[in-house]
Amino acid sequence: MPNLKPSVFIVDSDEGHNQLLKGLCAAEGFDSFLFTDGPKLLKFLDNQGLKIRPSFYILDVASPKLSGFELSRRLRDRSKSALTPILMMAAHCTPEDKLEATSAGALTCLPKPITLAALQHEISIRKIRDQQMDRDVKERFKVTF
Repeated sequence: MPNLKPSVFIVDSDEGHNQLLKGLCAAEGFDSFLFTDGPKLLKFLDNQGLKIRPSFYILDVASPKLSGFELSRRLRDRSKSALTPILMMAAHCTPEDKLEATSAGALTCLPKPITLAALQHEISIRKIRDQQMDRDVKERFKVTF
């Protein structure tokens, strides 16, 4: 059965930061699925199929075993996650990190620790874009008699 509550998949090797993000996401109405590295997320996705689809991903740039940049590229290569929004995070989010994050398919790179205000901002942008897309699709496919 598909999940009914929106969810976010978080990849960060720092358990404390994972818990912080889980709390921030819960405050915004999201269930969180926590992973300590990219290969664990990819294995989970392979095993779950379409059962659980995240509303977005939050990936740590410095994730062990597989960088957040490479993980983002791999997610973009998968048909089931190609269009799912990705937020990157880094302890010292430099302009170069932001550029590489967007080149890898992410929306942006946020400094760690992510604050509630930054997360709310990204979620509100997403909601506005989704609403606009819904209006555009309805308008485009409007049937007139």
